[in-house]
Amino acid sequence: NEGSTHGAVNFPEVDMKMDSNIETHRVLITHYNKPGVMSAINNCFSEVKANICQQFLNTKGSIGYVVVDTDIQTSATVKEKLEKFENVVKVRVLY
Repeated sequence: NEGSTHGAVNFPEVDMKMDSNIETHRVLITHYNKPGVMSAINNCFSEVKANICQQFLNTKGSIGYVVVDTDIQTSATVKEKLEKFENVVKVRVLY
């Protein structure tokens, strides 16, 4: 499982392959599609000094889904911070 939602009917479709050349850590985020939400999500990664290596966002109506690969293990800290955001619905650490 890479967090793909390819073929989803009622959910934004996202299909991002892992970059096998580097070790990354993947976080899946479902959020409300509102102005400023992606900026807040990206700032959360920035605050813990994580470089975003890959990112794939798609939206469908009022819902957004983003897959984020980072260069360092920050998953627990980022998940805890993101879950406190008003416009974040769910955060899942994949690896």
